Formats: sequence, structure tokens, C-alpha cells
Amino acid sequence: MIGDIWDGIRGRRREVGRDRLDQLERLAELHLRAEYRYPRKDLVGLVDCCREAGLGVRLHISGFARELPQPVRDAGHEILKEALANVIKHGDGRAAVILGYEGRRLELRVENPVPDRWREARVEHGGLRHMRKCARLVGGTLTVGPFAHGWQVLATLPIRSALWKT
Repeated sequence: MIGDIWDGIRGRRREVGRDRLDQLERLAELHLRAEYRYPRKDLVGLVDCCREAGLGVRLHISGFARELPQPVRDAGHEILKEALANVIKHGDGRAAVILGYEGRRLELRVENPVPDRWREARVEHGGLRHMRKCARLVGGTLTVGPFAHGWQVLATLPIRSALWKT
């Protein structure tokens, strides 16, 4: 009897894992298509692309949206792409994306509910390191961690014309 319960749990884990893997593969395919559709990396276009992949993404834009310098736009795109992939990997496929244009900076925030076991601070692997590097290359900062309702990624990127730092 207990063996049957464990087999059911293992089967459900495999099923959920396959579902998430399928969703990640679809998201990767749509990201590739979006790069052709939106050759100039576009944050709103990326959110739309993720919605097409089945993510439940709400978008909120505050402040006066304006054209971003290419390095800032590229860094924001990479950070947003990685954060939304993590929504699938570690969350339940729902997220809120907030783009805040405040003065001479862009605040890019991704918030998503996660199971309690994922709310503790995680070890920084490739994705978090990549997001930090993208923010740092344009003179910005990145903060990640648990918040009241789940997990949050907050990138603060300066809006100014500048070359990527090395």
C-alpha cells in the first residue's frame, strides 16, 4: 500500500517534470522566434512571447516608458528572459513583471509565487550569475530573494547611453 502511494508520487513528479520540460522547450522555441520577430530586443515583446508559451504573466508599466539605450535594453532582455525561465523551473508558471521608468533608471521586477521549500535563498548557479553580470555590465544592480508572496528578481539599470563595461 505504501509502495503504491510512493509510486504514485514518483509518477506525478515525472509527469510534472515532463510538463515543465515541455513548457521550457516551448518557451525556448518562442524566444528564438521572438528574436527574429523583434530583432531589437523588446521587453514587452518578450512578455508577450512568454504568454504565448502558456505563462500566466501580468505586465505593469509605471512612469514614462521611453527608448532604452541598446546595452540597457539588451541587459534587461537577458535578465527578464532568465527570470521568466526560472518562473517555469521553480514556480507555478505565474508571474508579475513590473517595468518602472523612474528618472534616469529602469527598475525591472519579476515576482512569482513559489512553494515554501523554494523560498529560502538559493545557491547562485549559472542563471543568477548571468543576470548579475548583465546588470553589472551596464552599471546596474540585481537583487534576488524571497519576498512576502514568493520569489523576486529586481534589476535596477541606469538609463544612459553607455558602452558595455568589461
